[in-house]
Amino acid sequence: MTKSSYGNPRFFDFVYDEFLTGADGSIFPYQEGDLFNSLTRENILELLEITGILPEIRKKGYTKVQLEISGMGEDFQRLVLISDKEILLHLRLSIQEYRLEINDYFFKEKYLIINWLQTRHPKSQTMDKSRLYPGQDVPGLGIFHQISDFIGF
Repeated sequence: MTKSSYGNPRFFDFVYDEFLTGADGSIFPYQEGDLFNSLTRENILELLEITGILPEIRKKGYTKVQLEISGMGEDFQRLVLISDKEILLHLRLSIQEYRLEINDYFFKEKYLIINWLQTRHPKSQTMDKSRLYPGQDVPGLGIFHQISDFIGF
């Protein structure tokens, strides 16, 4: 059974509503290196540590990991973890507003959308090409539970 990061008291220091508030109509201009004008590189690295992604990646032999944050403006962002020029985690995110109707009431709500999610394990010892999914060149990292904790922070 995998360990959930919800047991970590630091996990709830990152509040989803505050994250979306920071992303929503910030008075500060878009800055490269911050995720949706809300989370800094240090915040993201801490969250990756808290949710168990970085410890699992280290266990698999990737000791030097770099985080790249880029995007196409304030609405579409990209997170990439790289080790030895190999992409380990590639995550494209966007914040989109949807109009909802519940019991004849209409309201708008913003949601964090995952447009792309890929993990790669280039050092994997099991490189059976027949077990890879279409488009995969190497197996994934096998860190679904940690990534779902990270996404659902």
